[in-house]
Amino acid sequence: MVMAILLLTKVERINIQNNMKKVKCIYCDEYFSDSDNKFEDEYPVCPACDEKNKYYLGEALDQLMEYENQIFKKDQRLLNAIKSIKGEPYLKALGELIEGLDQTSDYSIVDKPKGNYQREYWHKEIQGVWVDQWRNGGYTGDDYAGDVYVKIKRKNKKDKYLRIPYSM
Repeated sequence: MVMAILLLTKVERINIQNNMKKVKCIYCDEYFSDSDNKFEDEYPVCPACDEKNKYYLGEALDQLMEYENQIFKKDQRLLNAIKSIKGEPYLKALGELIEGLDQTSDYSIVDKPKGNYQREYWHKEIQGVWVDQWRNGGYTGDDYAGDVYVKIKRKNKKDKYLRIPYSM
């Protein structure tokens, strides 16, 4: 009997001693009661680490929201600047184009477009775009992403392009 107990793993010995199942936390390597485990048996997390994870997740989500708000404000400033140059009808057409791209953010102004030109009619204001699509279908076959470039014609100045990253 003594030999059999020596061959048991540390977890099994603890279980025998306490007469309850103990599991090892995947984060801190501490043993805790299986009844306190809120997660899968393969990946047990002790209550202390669970609380830390909730705290860090909350912090990360707050930082993500702040970052997304900054990007949104920057995008809105850029669209307002384009409106002041091109006018309301152009901005309306641009808004419809952006809406059709599903998820967009972090617009920028560039000197040259990338990708292939596609003749499209977004009112009379926008009659074509350049598309640089770098994800064509993905794993599911319906996952697309890339950049769309829209020409911003300026009187007596070199044309610029609005770069609109998208994913759908």
